[in-house]
Amino acid sequence: MANPIPAVFRKDLTMWCLGGRDPWKKIRTSLVINSKNPVREWLVQALDTAKGFDEIVLYIDGAGKKDIESLDIEFGKNVVVLFDEKKRTLKEGYNFAASMAKGEWIVIFCDDDYFYPDEIDRLNNEIKDGKFDEFDVIVPKVMTIGGVWGSSSDFTLEQIKNNNLIPSSSFVRKEKFDMLGGYKVDSCGDWNLWIRAKAANLKFCFLNSVVYFFRQNHRVSFTDKSISELGFENIKRQVLENV
Repeated sequence: MANPIPAVFRKDLTMWCLGGRDPWKKIRTSLVINSKNPVREWLVQALDTAKGFDEIVLYIDGAGKKDIESLDIEFGKNVVVLFDEKKRTLKEGYNFAASMAKGEWIVIFCDDDYFYPDEIDRLNNEIKDGKFDEFDVIVPKVMTIGGVWGSSSDFTLEQIKNNNLIPSSSFVRKEKFDMLGGYKVDSCGDWNLWIRAKAANLKFCFLNSVVYFFRQNHRVSFTDKSISELGFENIKRQVLENV
């Protein structure tokens, strides 16, 4: 079994925290992973392709110390592993994990998505070089089972309200995410977040490059019912009711 970085118990956060975060390092980009039952092979690949992030915050809902250690993964010094046996809803888990991130920019990643290594490294470098300093949200294109999702041009607020047009794993400034109150609904919480971001006049930058593969494993890992079971109009109603 791999030897994980020694854990430190944070009583104020009622959680265990594994990680080697450097308190003197300026953190520009944080990857936030919220998972219930991560597949080890997926997690190893995700961590490997995300080495360009200054920080990776991994939260496994309802997991205890032994659950994390049983994954038998050697975590890098840029990885902060949170484990807390308290069960949380999807939105609570996302917000909890995001609240632990220290980066200027965060991106929330689902546990069945995959980065394209060259593209995510390039984007990380461009962020750190200040290319997107005038923006609040960076929207990449993504590859899905049905083809490419995304646009290289901006959308109006009404367009975003009518359809889920912004990929979930878009970069957003941490201070803006906090200002908006994070996720407010469990199903399509990202859609709801981007509507509120657009309504708050946050500046979006749309990229013409595919950065990650969305839902490679044909599954929605968190929601109790898939979008197809709940129905698009029901999801849309829940999203808009909480704007």
